Amino acid sequence: MKNWISLACILVLYSCQTVKIQNTNYTTNSSKVELGIIGHSQGFFFDKEFNSKAYPELVSKIKVNVSVVPFSKRSNKIYQSKTKNNQNFSKINYVDSLPIKPELVTISFLDSNNFCREINSPENTEIKRLIKETKKVKVISSIAIVLKEEELQKIKTADEFYLINKKDQKYSLGLFKQGKQTDVLEISSAPVLGYQESIFCWSESKPGKWDIVDLVPSCQSCKGNTEKKVSNKKKNKSLFKM
Repeated sequence: MKNWISLACILVLYSCQTVKIQNTNYTTNSSKVELGIIGHSQGFFFDKEFNSKAYPELVSKIKVNVSVVPFSKRSNKIYQSKTKNNQNFSKINYVDSLPIKPELVTISFLDSNNFCREINSPENTEIKRLIKETKKVKVISSIAIVLKEEELQKIKTADEFYLINKKDQKYSLGLFKQGKQTDVLEISSAPVLGYQESIFCWSESKPGKWDIVDLVPSCQSCKGNTEKKVSNKKKNKSLFKM
């Protein structure tokens, strides 16, 4: 009985650190994160934070999915608790009884394969080594942020979105309409309501050469012939195939 009570308490505490947006749970602790940042989680359940370690250089732009979502009672409560400790957070006026609600923005990788190719590139050799050698390393694959009203309107008029960066600069959100870039939003300083983590999946392209080929949610396993960790063991041929 005590075990069940302890488990229930842990689940309640964990739920206090998450918010559901578009049927997906986002972690809502005080970690300062950005989309594409690589690091690892520290702590346990209710005292868990993301420790950022690396910032990959992007030579090409990465296609992302962007959604404008109304605040819920739960997300508003979390956001209001964050504004108490940070004066840089914009004030929002949420009234549950009104049909029109303030809006937040979710940004997540749509072209994760291209992001993986960027990490495999010579520009990110040290970061790839870090991922290979560091246990439990993850990447921020989705964020929920709060933008200014004028920025929301610019997003609503665009039809494609890309994560872009210039050397030694933070990531930005490129807005495109019918194939032409219309604007660039600086999202690195936007208040983060929540985030999601993904793990890297490796594949051996030829003997001894491993590359990152996929990202999957941290609660899932790598698919097909991909592996969570690089294996240095040589594969032995089956006697039945000889």
